[in-house]
Formats: sequence, structure tokens, C-alpha cells
Amino acid sequence: MNIEDKVIVIVGIYNQSIENFAKILAKNRNKIVLGDTSLEKLKKLQREIAKEYGNVIFKITDLSSEKDLDNLQKYAVYEFGKIDLWFYGSNIDLPK
Repeated sequence: MNIEDKVIVIVGIYNQSIENFAKILAKNRNKIVLGDTSLEKLKKLQREIAKEYGNVIFKITDLSSEKDLDNLQKYAVYEFGKIDLWFYGSNIDLPK
């Protein structure tokens, strides 16, 4: 099953597997919304995805904050009009 042309939120960029997951999704013409507490990590991943595939935004987001998660949701909907899928990075583990 291919996931294409969707708006996808990924919260918690914990490791390289999650970064690769975001890149794979972006490659399939999905719009990516990233949330994490590390501005440096978000900027780096946004640059990498935007350079190759475009359509990626981010917002500083603390997963333990309901307000932050709500703000991320509102931001994604404001920028892209909807959210199709929402992933928490802690639940993503791709094979090596």
C-alpha cells in the first residue's frame, strides 16, 4: 500500500529511522508536518526534505504538552487544510 498525496504529521524525531520514514513519505508527494522540541533537529530535517521533495513544515512541539500538540494540529490544518495521518516517532521503527 502506498501512502500518497496526504498531509502527515510526525511528532518526536527520535532517531534516524524516523527521519528516513519522513523522507520516504515526502518522496511520495505527501505534505509533512514535523513536531519536536529540538529546533536544530527540525531545521536540519526540513532542509533535507525540502531540498529533495518540498512540502515540509515544522513547529516546536513538546509531546507531553496537550497545548503544544493542539497548536501543532492547528498549524498543520492552517497550512495544508487537513491532516490525514498522525504518527508519534516513538512508535516508528523501520528495518535496517
